[in-house]
Amino acid sequence: MRCESIAFALGMLWPGSALAICTSFGVTATSVDFGVYDPSGTTETTGGVAVQCGIGVLPAFTVGLSKGSGSYAQRQMLNGSDKLTYNLYTDAAHMTVWGDGTGSTVTQGLSGLITLGSTTYTVYGLVDAAQYPAPGPYTDTITVAVNF
Repeated sequence: MRCESIAFALGMLWPGSALAICTSFGVTATSVDFGVYDPSGTTETTGGVAVQCGIGVLPAFTVGLSKGSGSYAQRQMLNGSDKLTYNLYTDAAHMTVWGDGTGSTVTQGLSGLITLGSTTYTVYGLVDAAQYPAPGPYTDTITVAVNF
């Protein structure tokens, strides 16, 4: 069974003053691709989110991830009506769910300033073992929100 990648939709929120500080702002995301799922064990992988400032100073910000097709407690990749549960974390030990800061989720962020550079965050993905969905490609879309 193939677990397709988790695609990231990019969303950016900032007040007008942030544009004057950083005139060349960008966000890039690397998809989380679990590959072929084997129900006999957990499946782990990583992706990434990078926030860049090409010209100027990048102010303090937070990076949140949406729930996707499920909830923060249990995100879901879908193949029609079939589901494969997974989650996204801020740490390799899969202890802290990366979300929007509500409930038991956290955001990533920067509290200082970056001049002409970027900050990259690793997204740690995990699909638990012992799920037996129908074979096929499973996908989900997560929105990345950068808030200044």
